[in-house]
Amino acid sequence: MNIFFKSLFADKVAADTPPYQRLKRVNAALVAIRKLTRDLTIPVMPKTVVLTNTQMCNLKCPYCGSHGSPEVKALYHDKSKNMELAFMEKLAGEALPHAENVWLSLIGEPLMTTVENLEAYVHQCRKFGARMTVSTNAGLLSEDKMVFLLPVLAEIHFSLDGASAPIFDACRLGAQFGKVIRNIKIMTEAIRLLSDDIRVDSRIVFTLCGSNVRDFPRMVELSRFLGIKRIQVNFVHINMEHQNALRGDSMTFHQSTYDRMREQALSLAEGYGIVVVCPPPFGETATSPEIPPPGPLMVELPDSYFQTRPDVETELGFDPDEIHARASQVVTAIRQRRRAEKARSAADIRHEKALTRQWEKVLEQAFAKHKDGMEQFFTQASSMQECWYLDSYLDVRNDGDFRLCCNGPTMGDVTASPHFRERIAVAADVAAVTLRRQTVTDAFQSSLCTSFVRSFDEGTNPSCTHCSARTLRESGYFRETLESSDMIRFEGTQLRLALSGE
Repeated sequence: MNIFFKSLFADKVAADTPPYQRLKRVNAALVAIRKLTRDLTIPVMPKTVVLTNTQMCNLKCPYCGSHGSPEVKALYHDKSKNMELAFMEKLAGEALPHAENVWLSLIGEPLMTTVENLEAYVHQCRKFGARMTVSTNAGLLSEDKMVFLLPVLAEIHFSLDGASAPIFDACRLGAQFGKVIRNIKIMTEAIRLLSDDIRVDSRIVFTLCGSNVRDFPRMVELSRFLGIKRIQVNFVHINMEHQNALRGDSMTFHQSTYDRMREQALSLAEGYGIVVVCPPPFGETATSPEIPPPGPLMVELPDSYFQTRPDVETELGFDPDEIHARASQVVTAIRQRRRAEKARSAADIRHEKALTRQWEKVLEQAFAKHKDGMEQFFTQASSMQECWYLDSYLDVRNDGDFRLCCNGPTMGDVTASPHFRERIAVAADVAAVTLRRQTVTDAFQSSLCTSFVRSFDEGTNPSCTHCSARTLRESGYFRETLESSDMIRFEGTQLRLALSGE
């Protein structure tokens, strides 16, 4: 082992270190070198894997592209499209030793499954030392599921499209505001009680539309009540046939209201220490007076409602002692399960060591090939435009189809090879070659990119919202989150620190 590996990895691993962490760092370094050098001969595995455990959902939000009408819901609300456990376990065995993070379904409600099924996914994460991210509507977030999830969670995203019962219940059809918020409050209290043992980042994801835009400041108040320090705000997409009746909810018709609510929300958030990531104000381009909506909203409430409604805590009326007691039961169950865990088998440990040695050799070869030009690559990185998904991400569906993101086109089938690992590596190459051929240009725009995310309802920004392309920066959308978002530089900085031993 040369000085490079001695600086990159500790020779001794702490007893409580999760499995495969050394291999994950090797893979991350390979991804960084591959991004910097654009050398597609360097093999990598995805750092993030999406396992679409289900496409079903317990809600029917009117603006949802997957479950918003009986017709589209029939396409997704089908148990036959749930990922079979045998398939998941085989995929996990080949992908998760390298992956740092596992997302459950981004199409349906990932918790719309049995506790036993969820436990199987959690077991694979623990077995291979991967952390899990879950995006949930929290309607099915039972305390039993919290017990399994919390020890492996890296992040949990709560989809909340209203901060008061009348607005929330109209936007999230099938959910009950009080029940959902109670579930979240128990979980965030359990996270607080476990803060010495685990770290779970939580956030609220708020889809903004005409019906709920006036709840924006109140969402900050709700976030404070829940103990959540981050809110991600997205504009609703109204661009499918079944959404025609919702045209009035497009933010096109609520620009001035958004700017006012945004200012109030950000002022509150600053005082509470809450980070709000949201689209920039319409500013001088805002229509004033606002264009009348072409149709009714999902819910319309008089000014008097907003002026007289009680504060968040009063509306909910939770008993804090009862919430604390419920959360404490979750924590106790987690600690009991931890004490009952069995030690890893000798065969598992041998497999980890052998696989890690195999990939260390790959990393050593890649570094030897490019080390003389590494400084030049670091210099170039500051001006590179790059897709975050390349080399780093794989979204696998129940039938084996894989994509670069949840809305992206199908790029292959991981079941085409008896060894998923080989196919996953090919998947990364297919994605990288296909995209780079079109996107590594000054324009950084391609037909493939535009198919990743459906166009906004006005068709002004047909591009992936994760893209740091110049066209996206010029459009102004997500300007605040992208102006310092250079993924290559981020990867390169991490690698540079590792190489120097810092």
